[in-house]
Amino acid sequence: MDDPFSSCTLTPAQPTCVIETAVHRGTFRADFTAKQVIEVSRYAPRTDRWVNEQHIYSFQ
Repeated sequence: MDDPFSSCTLTPAQPTCVIETAVHRGTFRADFTAKQVIEVSRYAPRTDRWVNEQHIYSFQ
């Protein structure tokens, strides 16, 4: 059985999704016109301090 928190599929009909666990929250938004996915993550590494990051991925 697949872990429901490990992945999501972005489509033009559903361009956003959230993956959330006890130590990580990732929000993903696809812009199909610009051909980019924007990820905003908040996670707690072993230091127990929350870290925020943003990543932008391009696709063809």
